[in-house]
Amino acid sequence: MNETQSNENRYPTGVQATYREAELPEHCGNPLIEALPPMYSEIQARDLLKYYPIVDPVVCTKPSHIRAHAVVNAADFFTPLPIHLSLHQQVDRMLRSGYLNRNPMVPGYWPGTNRAIAEMRERYKNKVRPNAPHVTAPRGFTILGVSGIGKSTAMKRILAMYDQIIYHSLYDGKAFTHVQITWLYLQCPRKGNLSILVKTFFQALDALLGTTYYRDYVEHSRKRVEEFIPDMKNLALKHSLGVLVIDEIQNLVNAPGTSRDELLDFLVEMDNEIGIPIVLIGTFKAEPILCGDEFRRARRAAGQGDRVWERMKEDEVWRKFIQRLWKYQFIRNPVPWTKENEPTKLIHALYEESQGITDVAVKVFLLAQIYAMEMHGDQEAERQEPSSKETLTTDLFHKASQESLRLLQPFLKALRYNWKDKIRKFEDIEPVLLADAVQEIQAKFMKAALENEQDDDTRGQTESNSASQPESSTSTNEAQHGEEPQKQVKPKRNRRTSSNTEEIVDPKDLVGVLQRGVKNQQTPYVALTESTAIASTANYIED
Repeated sequence: MNETQSNENRYPTGVQATYREAELPEHCGNPLIEALPPMYSEIQARDLLKYYPIVDPVVCTKPSHIRAHAVVNAADFFTPLPIHLSLHQQVDRMLRSGYLNRNPMVPGYWPGTNRAIAEMRERYKNKVRPNAPHVTAPRGFTILGVSGIGKSTAMKRILAMYDQIIYHSLYDGKAFTHVQITWLYLQCPRKGNLSILVKTFFQALDALLGTTYYRDYVEHSRKRVEEFIPDMKNLALKHSLGVLVIDEIQNLVNAPGTSRDELLDFLVEMDNEIGIPIVLIGTFKAEPILCGDEFRRARRAAGQGDRVWERMKEDEVWRKFIQRLWKYQFIRNPVPWTKENEPTKLIHALYEESQGITDVAVKVFLLAQIYAMEMHGDQEAERQEPSSKETLTTDLFHKASQESLRLLQPFLKALRYNWKDKIRKFEDIEPVLLADAVQEIQAKFMKAALENEQDDDTRGQTESNSASQPESSTSTNEAQHGEEPQKQVKPKRNRRTSSNTEEIVDPKDLVGVLQRGVKNQQTPYVALTESTAIASTANYIED
């Protein structure tokens, strides 16, 4: 078995390197760059980034419980905005320029790298910091923005444009056995600290490659956190890691056991020493650290520039975003969007309820349809009435936002009035899963329908008792005609059984059996035995 086959068996998620002609002279002869995808234009990148789920008009004629599946599937909708295309260009430049000074085909590259790592280990062992940072690769950049605005989603979609693992075996007629990792994405745990972040790096590599780096470097080690930086650099260079992305960096601010200065020192050191571009993503809670003078000064030579991800404004970009979302209507009376007649009131209402946060806008738009379906859909279909009520309205947008996204309301209110101090208090809001919100809406309407059925049963029982009242007048008439009235025998009060009611419940439906038992004032045991759901204990007692 050759080395290439061995690598493919060991790392089954990777691809064999395909080398493309370099588009810049400085990229020529570097297999790490030539194995990357082409340099896409903005139009090409837009076509690769977008995702528009398939819409079948027939789905709109289906019952609401089927259409609800289509609503949940539509949540994966993604349309590239100008900020996404700009971010893609920034990542692509950073990735390629980061490989410029790490060409493994240059004579002496690996011996020089090994010496640098050995010297670095010795420095950290003796607690000696370098006098100046080793600027061997362009620095990364920082992305800051409010929670839910789409930072992480955009970065993940952009990274997915690059094969994460690339096998090299032969380059320019020469043997070149190497496993290249183009990107590694880490997420800081909510209650994490620097130690957990470092461990996550080794665990992520193990999960990706099937290696034992965590066991070899971390598991039984008593090193200080910063002493793992040489090990991180060693593995990053060994696998030609293109970019390291660390998301939710705000979780390290005020982390237990980590001071602000310790966090700042670690980030600056890691950024300077590992020698690869590092992208940090977080909310404004991390702004004092990531945008402070010291950290910005450490990154100033990079020239990439940090990025503040603002929420969308109610402008032409917003209108086009909603226009692309608009075709994902699964209600029976969809609101049309034509050049002559745009639904301007609904477009504005959707902005008010989402405050320009794309994730919230998509969920409000889709959840409003679930409310329309549950309130009007199937009832109108059963009565064969026009489905004019099952449509989108400003009231439904408001209802979907206020009821299904109620935990976000303080945050959205702070955005609406631009209360910057209050916005920072809502940086750790949990994302709302669309499938869970849909299930909650359906459960609410299902419960209401069940209560209405119980009310109808109660009214029916009352009318039935009223109808039996005239029978008591028979004895009075008989007495008036000299006849001895028949003596009424008061029947013994028996427990109500399934024969006392017109309702028939399948014995296998235990919930239904127990609900009927409650209605008939029966204990669970009596209800279950009389419905034959379980056998009576009398069957097991010998005479």
